[in-house]
Amino acid sequence: MATLRAREVLTDSKYKIVAIESIDFQSKKTNTHSRMFGYLKPIAIIVYSPDSLYAIDMEAQPVALEQLRQDVPELETMITSFNKS
Repeated sequence: MATLRAREVLTDSKYKIVAIESIDFQSKKTNTHSRMFGYLKPIAIIVYSPDSLYAIDMEAQPVALEQLRQDVPELETMITSFNKS
């Protein structure tokens, strides 16, 4: 099952860029071996500054921020911490 995570890519005094990524790990067991594999897939990029906040997907189309906030709980903490600095 895939889960979403937020990862800070860039932070400076004017902007913060956060990547939203899908992570999926799977494992397979046989009588003699065990394998684990996974993938990391970019979903969206969020760019925010003190006066703007927007998200785009990998095709540069707008993404609903409210849906991302629901899907990635740590995103709200990242946004709040940037606005305090």
